[in-house]
Amino acid sequence: MKISYNIFLSSTVILLISVIVVALLVTILFLYSAYENKKMQRMNQELVKKNDRINTILYATKSSLWGWHYGSDRLIVDELFKDIIHHDQLDYKNITFGQWKELTLSQDQELFDMEFEKLRSGEKDFIDFEYRLVDSNGNKQWIHCYAKVLFINPDGSPKAISGIINNITMEKEATREKEHVNYLLEHVIENNNGGVAIYDKNMNYIYVSNKFKNQFSLTDDIIGKNHYELFPDLPEKFKEAHRRSLQGEILGENKDTFIRSTGEKMYTIWSTRPWYDKDGNIGGIISYVEIITEQVKKELNLEYAIKHDKLTGLLNRSFFTEEFIRLDQEEKYPIGVMMMDLNGLKIINDAYGFKSGDEVLKMISKSLEKISKDCGSVFRLGGDEFAFLAEYMDEETLKSCIREIHQSIEKLEFNNIKLSVSIGYAVKNNPDVKIEDILREAETNMYSRKVLDGTSIRNNAIRGILQTLNNKYEIEKTHSDRVQKLCIAMGEALGLEKDDLNELSYAAILHDIGKIAIPDAILMKPAKLTFEEFEMMKTHTEKGYHILRAADEYSDIAKYALTHHEKYDGSGYPNGIVGEDIPYFSRIISICDAFEAMTADRPYRRAQSVEFAINELNKYANTQFDPKLVKVFIEEIIPKNI
Repeated sequence: MKISYNIFLSSTVILLISVIVVALLVTILFLYSAYENKKMQRMNQELVKKNDRINTILYATKSSLWGWHYGSDRLIVDELFKDIIHHDQLDYKNITFGQWKELTLSQDQELFDMEFEKLRSGEKDFIDFEYRLVDSNGNKQWIHCYAKVLFINPDGSPKAISGIINNITMEKEATREKEHVNYLLEHVIENNNGGVAIYDKNMNYIYVSNKFKNQFSLTDDIIGKNHYELFPDLPEKFKEAHRRSLQGEILGENKDTFIRSTGEKMYTIWSTRPWYDKDGNIGGIISYVEIITEQVKKELNLEYAIKHDKLTGLLNRSFFTEEFIRLDQEEKYPIGVMMMDLNGLKIINDAYGFKSGDEVLKMISKSLEKISKDCGSVFRLGGDEFAFLAEYMDEETLKSCIREIHQSIEKLEFNNIKLSVSIGYAVKNNPDVKIEDILREAETNMYSRKVLDGTSIRNNAIRGILQTLNNKYEIEKTHSDRVQKLCIAMGEALGLEKDDLNELSYAAILHDIGKIAIPDAILMKPAKLTFEEFEMMKTHTEKGYHILRAADEYSDIAKYALTHHEKYDGSGYPNGIVGEDIPYFSRIISICDAFEAMTADRPYRRAQSVEFAINELNKYANTQFDPKLVKVFIEEIIPKNI
């Protein structure tokens, strides 16, 4: 019984323990179940919150969640999908991926297919790209698409794909507009004639256009550097302009002079203005600089050319008229005008050529320029004519200026020719008198003076030319002297009257004056002349004619200089005159000239004998020479004078 009691007791304990354990288990299960329920509630609450957040984000970013069941091609989309792709004709509850794809713009079809193929093949874990589709109105919409494989089949192929799309058309348009504006702004800045630089308040560079850098030879690392340190010689006026712009002023100049420390003179168009930050405060200045040095130089050169004579640099005729009209105001009366003419320029041109004449004009111009400080503006009216024009110039002052001009010009000399000018003047002190009448009065007075001065001046010019020829070429002086003696002997033998004998003497001494215009290389050549050189030599007859014709005292003698190389048979030059149509004195000079040339040393040969010369004269009598005059020369002149 004791054993049975023990067994019973043990069984009871075990049962009790079992009951307790079961009770504990039930309690634990109950508690666990309660815990799990609360946990699920909390998780559901969190999930709802997260979904709310996601929906809020999707709505805020105008994005749509979508899913694609790869096998059925079915597309599951949310309510925003329709608003994003803007296509009213689609049934969004039954839309397929293929229908969505068909909306893609043809140019972007390849990109669309390629991106999803990379996701399908496993080449990418996710895709993120932008493409365009066409909405129901035919407008292009920019779509940003993000997608990722959600479930995978046992064979590794995608079972479902999920992603997000959003419409970025406005952002794209805004970006494009911004890029376009930036492009236009940069295009305008870089294609402007000048350069643009933007500075902060301390004049440190924060932007510099390429044109600005090129104009001032700046390097690409200019940003952050200080303007004044790079340009230590910047004039104070520009620094003052910067200071004023930092106070809010807009300043500038259309044609300003900028002289560098090197002495280089630059012309610029510039402006400076403040720029403002987002709070409306001045953040620095914007500077525009265009270097127009070459343009201004061209303008100045053009302006100079319009107003000035090209040869002398004096003011010209057109500006003379313009200036006279400008001065013609009563408050500027009396206006003095001097007209002047350079004497003997034609003779100088004929004797020495136009280059020499130009040199003489320059000499006169320089002399007149010095006087212009006291006597008004000086002009070259053209040719050999000059003029002075001055306000507040009465007659007495004009006469004083005329004396000063004569004294200055009389000091000038060109090749033994003393230079001079003839001057006439007039004064305008009445507004009713026309400018044309004043100019005519001054010009008439000038020509009257020129008539009085002209003869002696031109005659002196001839003597000066002859002196220059003789000084320069000793052979020519000796030749002319000997020809003159032979001609005088011939004239006496022929019984010429005294006046005729004097004319023949002048003609003989001046017959070769035209040689002053022949180049030295030809005149003194120690060899036979070429055909071209001889043709040039032959021109001395016509040149001598024009020189002598310019002076009244020698105008009658000019014909002998022209014709002394004519031949009796008409084969001479320059006009081929025959026989006794050749002036009488020219036929005499021709014989004396030929005899002297044969019997004197020349650069290209030694002197011939008298006998040789006589034979040549006889040989060419009746062809080159007048036979009667040859006979007199051989029979009477040679025996007595040689």
